[in-house]
Amino acid sequence: QQVFSTCSVETIMKILRFAIFLMLLPTASPAQESLLLNEAFIDDAQQAVDSVYNLNYEASLKIMQPWRDDHPDHPVWAFWSALEIWWKILPDIENTEHDKAFYDALDEAKRISKERLQKQKDIDALIVKSMSYGFSARHLSNRGSWYRSIRDARTAMGYVSDIENMLPDLGDIQFGLGISQYFSAFLREHYPIIRPFAWMLPRGDRGDGLERLNIAADNSTFLVPEATFFLGHIYLHYEQNFTDALDYLQELTRRYPNNGYYHRLLIRSYDNNNNRRAAMKLINQTLNKWDDKNSAPDLALKEELHLLRGRILKLQGREDQALEDLLIAYRTGETMKPEGERQNFIRASYYIGNIYLAWGERKTAEYFLKKVAASDLDFGYVDSAKSLLRREF
Repeated sequence: QQVFSTCSVETIMKILRFAIFLMLLPTASPAQESLLLNEAFIDDAQQAVDSVYNLNYEASLKIMQPWRDDHPDHPVWAFWSALEIWWKILPDIENTEHDKAFYDALDEAKRISKERLQKQKDIDALIVKSMSYGFSARHLSNRGSWYRSIRDARTAMGYVSDIENMLPDLGDIQFGLGISQYFSAFLREHYPIIRPFAWMLPRGDRGDGLERLNIAADNSTFLVPEATFFLGHIYLHYEQNFTDALDYLQELTRRYPNNGYYHRLLIRSYDNNNNRRAAMKLINQTLNKWDDKNSAPDLALKEELHLLRGRILKLQGREDQALEDLLIAYRTGETMKPEGERQNFIRASYYIGNIYLAWGERKTAEYFLKKVAASDLDFGYVDSAKSLLRREF
């Protein structure tokens, strides 16, 4: 699950207001002129960020290239490299093959920032360093490295707390504080594994966190998309409030039509809200969109869309059609890492096994159900497959 804040280039801009606070502090050495506070840079960066969210990374690089040519040693470029890798990770979060490159890029951004800070007060270096720790915290939580994740999150959030003391009404600041408030409370309530580290977390308040995120979604200068994403994500996956999740996710897919990850979240929300007609319509539109471009969607998107369409068709009693989609999901998942341990691959195998069992094709059903039962995942489908095998075979 995506837990901590700072999840896109826009988070660089979240910390820009922090720079104003830093500029007020006394210093014994001259401050480096800020690139990230340059109004022209901000205008270009906002366009580049929109390109990144729309998964057009090359366009973002083209926009930023003149700035990179003029400021080749700036730490923001190491972070920008990490962002490109992040959008390879996020759509297929179960695949760990990009993790090392991601952490290496963040470490490089931290290193460059630290060297600049050792020479003089440098606002941009502080911004990038904070951003890099925040990104690291988020992904470490995805991988279950709770102690390291909380440690890095505390480092990043220390800067946001300073901003709150100086400028408490800024919408950008409310984003970071909202994430911290919500997930500090949620982790304490739902993840016993982190209790040994609970002393490192603020007490948190889920309601206050959601309120702050709504303020950010309405009033942020740069973080409206991030706040919108997290509200949709939280309502869909944690609060189980599928109706509210729809509003936020529909806005994201409207603004970023090429971002298949947002399409997947919206389709899940339709499905969980029992609006399967809307889910089917968006699945078909999304798959047809890539067919019209004569290019396949990314494999994780393809795997999930065919799985969801197959599941809906199965529920509608259209098992012949359902099997076609489920087999596409299964075969797609076979080619992806981690082999045989992907949740959607397990789901597809389970549904296929059930269809063949209902048709009386017991040998084929047993083959697919054993695929599920052999998984080491702590996953309800695994237990169900084991029970079904014991009962039927």
